Order: sequence, then C-alpha cells, then structure tokens
Amino acid sequence: MLIDFSGGLVRTKSPHLLGKGQMSKCQNFLIQDGALKKVGGTSPYNPVSLGSLGIPFVLRSYHIRADGEIVKRTHVYYDGGLYYGDDLSGTFKLADVTQNLAKNAIPSSI
Repeated sequence: MLIDFSGGLVRTKSPHLLGKGQMSKCQNFLIQDGALKKVGGTSPYNPVSLGSLGIPFVLRSYHIRADGEIVKRTHVYYDGGLYYGDDLSGTFKLADVTQNLAKNAIPSSI
C-alpha cells in the first residue's frame, strides 16, 4: 500500500486542518527533489576501541564557515587525550594539543 504524501510537509497548519497528502511531521526521512528518502541507520564511529575506560566527554558541534559551508565536528576526551572525529573515515584522531592534559580530567567544554 502506497501512501500519498504529494501535499508535502506543512508546518503552518494545525494537524487536523491538513489536506489530503499533507503531513505535519517527517521523522527519519528527508524530502529531496520532491521525493521522500529514508535516513540511513547508525553505525559505530570508531571501528577500534579507544580503550576499556568510559568516555567522559563528547562534543558534536556544527558551524557555518564564511563561504557558507556547514562544518560538523566531533571531539572526544579519553584517558588524557583529546581526539577529533573524521566524518569521512569514521575514526578518531589524537589532537596535537593534548600533551599537558591530566589523564583523570573531565572537561566541561572545549
């Protein structure tokens, strides 16, 4: 059974006022080029464990560069090391700024 969503996503009306084929929410789907596309699932970020200790700090940030590009960054603090995530390879790399950090520190921000 196919459901008609040709009316698109409408956020300006109360859900009970929507017309045929309209929706008020679109969760786990993207609307691209007039079509619904399912958002992909999740997968582990780093294929190799950083170690057996818990990770006390993870920060995911988004910012816009001067040229308009949206940049995503992931930072992780683990056992005295500050790692940054490489979204293309899905791995963490140790940052150069970590030589003087205490192994038992729990950062609250970067």
